[in-house]
Amino acid sequence: MIRDERKVELRKQVASGENGNGRLHASFDEAWEKLEADLLSDKVTRKNVLRHQKIFRVLFEEYLPLEHPTIKTPNQVALPFFIRR
Repeated sequence: MIRDERKVELRKQVASGENGNGRLHASFDEAWEKLEADLLSDKVTRKNVLRHQKIFRVLFEEYLPLEHPTIKTPNQVALPFFIRR
């Protein structure tokens, strides 16, 4: 019973955009903070967190501004960006 009520509530949030509004307008720094928090909560070693950080920084702070200067938020990055040509 409670589960069904929760499903209805979540559907309403998704339909109204409440749930993901902050995520859609997040900067790359905010995206990294969320990713780092997820990695640390999963008890990933600090060495692996630093590896993830290096890859994230190279992709989104070095490569992206050079190749796609109009992209300003993670929401604007489409899946084909990650497919190597």
